[in-house]
Amino acid sequence: MPPNPSQRPSGTAPLHYDVQNVRRDADYDIEFRGALLASDSYCADGERFTEVDLFVTESGRFVAVVRFGSKTRPTMRHDAQVCDTPEEVVDWMRGTSGKIGMASKRVLERAHRLYPDLFPLRPVVTVS
Repeated sequence: MPPNPSQRPSGTAPLHYDVQNVRRDADYDIEFRGALLASDSYCADGERFTEVDLFVTESGRFVAVVRFGSKTRPTMRHDAQVCDTPEEVVDWMRGTSGKIGMASKRVLERAHRLYPDLFPLRPVVTVS
């Protein structure tokens, strides 16, 4: 079922679905009609940076995008994944290291805060 852009927190801009084309270095590019849920970038050392985008498609799937670069090589690597659930998005963002990078973490938090109806996964571990 497609997400309903009218169900959003007050003050949040409505989603605007456009044709998106996401580049991937080691696979086919991904083309879809989607809206950007959240985007962030992070640079820990002043040299290397990570940029992360999270889109939702008109059909309710997610496209997670990550770009790695550095000041000396501004476009080092592009990768993206189509995911059916927020949990799949998190699993893909964890990658083989099992850790979520700072830009990814902020994107997950922002997507949940701005669009909890579309991204209901709250990125917090609750301990009792």
